[in-house]
Amino acid sequence: MDLSFQAAIVGASGIGKSLLLEAFDYDGKSRFRAEEAGTTENHHAVKELILKEKMIRVGDHTYLIHFFDIPGATRFLRHSSFYCSGCAAVLFCYDVTDPASFDVLRDWIAVSTQDRNNRSLVGVLVGLKSDSKQRAISAKEAAKLARKYTMKYREASGLTGAGVKELLEFVTSEVASLVPKPVDPLKLSGMQIKICKKMLDDPNFKASLHTAGEEKL
Repeated sequence: MDLSFQAAIVGASGIGKSLLLEAFDYDGKSRFRAEEAGTTENHHAVKELILKEKMIRVGDHTYLIHFFDIPGATRFLRHSSFYCSGCAAVLFCYDVTDPASFDVLRDWIAVSTQDRNNRSLVGVLVGLKSDSKQRAISAKEAAKLARKYTMKYREASGLTGAGVKELLEFVTSEVASLVPKPVDPLKLSGMQIKICKKMLDDPNFKASLHTAGEEKL
C-alpha cells in the first residue's frame, strides 16, 4: 500500500455497522483483518472496540484504511471524540427503518467532532438497511441533515451488500482528493494521512521529493 488513514464508523447500537464492513469483499478477495483494540472504561479493559482494515485502490495509489467500528453504547458516545480525533474520515450511520437511530445522529456528530481542529475531515452520513421495505426515514430527509453538517449522504445494506463497495470507495476517493499532487509529506501533516513504507522506498517518489526541494530553493 502507498498511503494509509483511519476512519471511524459510529452510530446507535443494532443498526448493522459491523455488517457494513463484513459485506465488503474487494475485487473478489477477502482482505479483512479484525483485532481487539484495548480501551479503558473506569480503569477496566473493554474488548468491544474493533479495528478492521481494508485495502482499496483509488487512482494511482493503494490505501490501507484502519476502520474503528465503534459500538453504539452510551459509554462509547462520550468517548467518540477521542476515537475520531486521529481519523481522516467518519461514517455517521443510522438505520433507515429506525427513527430513533436517526435522531441520535446529531449527538454522535456533535460529540465526535467537538475536539477537532482538522477541517479536512471527510464526514459521510450513511443510511443502513437500505434493502428494507419498511423505511421510516426518507432519503430526502437524510440528505437534508447531511447538508446541514456539510456532509455527503449515501445508503448501503450490510445484509445484501448493496452499495457497500461503492460507499467505501467513495470515502476513500474523498480522502484521496485531499492528497496533494505530487504527494508532499509536509502538506499531509495535519490531514491524518500517512505515507506507507512502500511509497517511501520508491525511487521515483524519493526523486520527486528531491526535485520539489530544489524548486523551493
